[in-house]
Amino acid sequence: MIFSSGLSFGQNKDAVKYNNAIVGQQHKVVPHIVRFFETHAKHGCSLEKAMKEKERIELMLDKGIVKIQAIKPYDGNDSLRQSGLKWLKIYKHSFDVDFETAIPLPSKKDKTEADKQKLKSIQEYVCRRR
Repeated sequence: MIFSSGLSFGQNKDAVKYNNAIVGQQHKVVPHIVRFFETHAKHGCSLEKAMKEKERIELMLDKGIVKIQAIKPYDGNDSLRQSGLKWLKIYKHSFDVDFETAIPLPSKKDKTEADKQKLKSIQEYVCRRR
């Protein structure tokens, strides 16, 4: 009985390590994404600063994707790893495509009606995708 509970504890310990390796990659980038939106969307900042931060976050996402891809499935189950990859890739796509178009618009002090409409359409598009 003692041996089997020790084995179970060891298996749980491995499962926690596996989980932390995947979720840890997400936790590394989330504060930077939140700060990006708080700084840029709420308070505005220069286009140059926003683009530099965007590139820094994309690099973090790329590194996280590579690290998670290198993790082997746990006990034959790959679902957590695939979910972690999907999560990072969604954010990566958003920064690569969606925000590449959207970032310059809030940076403009005097938005035209066309700018406002473009922001609204981007917002609607992003909301539909989720």
